[in-house]
Amino acid sequence: MAKYSTATDPQININDISRLSAGSTLKGNFYSETDIRVDGLFEGDIITKGKTVIGESALVRGTIVCAKADVWGKIEGKVFVKDLLDLKSSASIDGEFHFSRLQVEIGAGITGTCSKITDTEFEDRLKPAA
Repeated sequence: MAKYSTATDPQININDISRLSAGSTLKGNFYSETDIRVDGLFEGDIITKGKTVIGESALVRGTIVCAKADVWGKIEGKVFVKDLLDLKSSASIDGEFHFSRLQVEIGAGITGTCSKITDTEFEDRLKPAA
């Protein structure tokens, strides 16, 4: 089985990545211990201890809570990233975003508010709603 490294687990199985493919729609709340990649439409909350990747064709409406995030697509809502929020040139965020570190490529669109997040604030967000 193919292996690769993540921030949370240096030897995670590539089949452990949760994916929502382009052309797919999912509504609801999603919790994962591992990485998530979204290339379709997702409406709801995404909570993961791993990395979240929002692909170029993706639209996420809701809240994202994750350790790291790479964004190429569009997010409408709230984003809470424990470490690095990396906005690529095709990214668009409309809402509220909180992070420890931010990297923005030229061309990324940002509308809304941003702030630095503490470890305690992140841990409080990481807990799934009852």
